[in-house]
Amino acid sequence: MHTTVILGAGSSVDFGLPLGGELFDQALILLNSAVREWTNAREGDVFFDYNRAAQLFRSRPDLRELLPVVHTDDGNGRYRMEIDPVVRAIATMDHSPAYSLDTLALENPNDEELFRLLTAHLIIAAVRASIEDNNGQETISFFKRRIPNPRAQGQMVYNWIHLFCSMVRNEVTRDENTEYSVVSLNYDQVFERTARSVWTTSERDIGEFTDVFKVLYPHGKIHWDTLPNSQSSFSVDESEIIFAHNKPADFDPTATTEQVIAADRLIFLGFSFAQENVETLGLLEIDPATEIVYQNFGNNRGVDNRVKAIGFKNAQIHNSHR
Repeated sequence: MHTTVILGAGSSVDFGLPLGGELFDQALILLNSAVREWTNAREGDVFFDYNRAAQLFRSRPDLRELLPVVHTDDGNGRYRMEIDPVVRAIATMDHSPAYSLDTLALENPNDEELFRLLTAHLIIAAVRASIEDNNGQETISFFKRRIPNPRAQGQMVYNWIHLFCSMVRNEVTRDENTEYSVVSLNYDQVFERTARSVWTTSERDIGEFTDVFKVLYPHGKIHWDTLPNSQSSFSVDESEIIFAHNKPADFDPTATTEQVIAADRLIFLGFSFAQENVETLGLLEIDPATEIVYQNFGNNRGVDNRVKAIGFKNAQIHNSHR
């Protein structure tokens, strides 16, 4: 049995990662903060030059990531700082009907790099917030995060990744040929990091994580390195962010579509079935006999209608109220 699991933004919500609309709001707050800091510094310092402006951004971790956008070269070897790109982005966000950085990048290609940096920075900030110092050794809280039990008020259960890994262990025990492909449309690596941690603590010898799981990130991922007993290292600038709407000319989803088309069963978690992602995954090419399972949180009719429009023959709906 070959199962491919498709992870959308909703699959990371329980771990404190923001949805698209929340990313938009957080990005706007950050940009406004940058302009306020800039304006206050200029008004309070008659010697506000390039070096002082650069230091202003370097001194604030949340503003430091904007340096590539506000740091410019006049072509003659002289550098200057220019806040106009940030001001322009704020105006764009204030007047745009779009409510995602992805869509804004499509409509405003000159600002795509700024929206990419903001996306990486805000996701990394959310992941950083989960890292705890346990006597000098890092622990990542969402590895052990529990969530409310939807069937028993006041009770907590292990997060869905723990439960999912338990299910996979049982399947592998029954059939050692069981294979899972996981296609994450998120940049955060929450599933892979947590699942690897859960997998290594199993008392049953069922093989390595990589023997069972193949994880793909068709839209890229944040650059995140962790070393034992040391601080996690993140790089916003090196993060591989490919917006769903703005795929580069050399974007090749073949590895992803192969795993989708080869699947005997497709499981969708936190996935909205947006048209651009349907195309990336090649969902229109799957075998009609493929078993389709998707979870519709809160009976969202829009999701059900999009699934019907695709024409899945064997779709199974699993509703969950949150």
